[in-house]
Amino acid sequence: MKVAVSIPDPIFAKAEALAKRSKLSRSRLYARAVADYVERHTEDELTERANAEADAMAALPGDNAAIGRASYRTVLLHTEW
Repeated sequence: MKVAVSIPDPIFAKAEALAKRSKLSRSRLYARAVADYVERHTEDELTERANAEADAMAALPGDNAAIGRASYRTVLLHTEW
């Protein structure tokens, strides 16, 4: 997909230098940069969902909240991040 974007001159110059040092085309460099940005923000969404689940567990009534938190903590400890 071809797109046109505007990039501030100082960032463009640094990107050009990086592409040259890395022996990457400009397109490949920008594709990698966007892919990395998207991946990092996807992780943020996962963290937000995990935090929402933890909040839901904390809102359970009585002893259920403690049980829910302990269960959630066990899952998190045994999950590869």
